[in-house]
Amino acid sequence: MSLSFNSDGDKLVTGSFDKTARVWDGQTGKCLYILNEHEGEISTALFEFTGEFIATASIDRTVKIWSVEDGQCIDTLVGHTDEVLDICFNSTGTRLVTASADGTARLYNVGNGLCLAVLKGHEGEISKALFNP
Repeated sequence: MSLSFNSDGDKLVTGSFDKTARVWDGQTGKCLYILNEHEGEISTALFEFTGEFIATASIDRTVKIWSVEDGQCIDTLVGHTDEVLDICFNSTGTRLVTASADGTARLYNVGNGLCLAVLKGHEGEISKALFNP
């Protein structure tokens, strides 16, 4: 479903229908670890720009923040009532925006997991999220 390289291009993360994301060594193709705490398919998996974190979005209505260093889940962002279809970090990695099939977008503080804003008004799903660098 999703593939993203880190800023250095030496690691990549993939997200799959099998409810996991995998972090890969870009030189050898070896799987470094499996991120497997979601209860549904992964719609998006990506590195934040400093390479310290990975975020995964799922049809289980959550976003998880992971440590790139050891693959451990650091936080689970909740609040959506339907699938989370897309996510994007801001350029400093301090904020994360989500797009959902519930017709809302949400802005989260990555440091503490708090939802800073809920953008409501659409009657249909929002399928893409993007910060302007």
